[in-house]
Amino acid sequence: MARPEKDAIEMFMSITGATEAVALQLLE
Repeated sequence: MARPEKDAIEMFMSITGATEAVALQLLE
């Protein structure tokens, strides 16, 4: 599995308010 870039995860979290675990699942 390719790991999303950290800044992409942080941006997703800031926009959605999701946790990092949720962000990683959705961006898989």
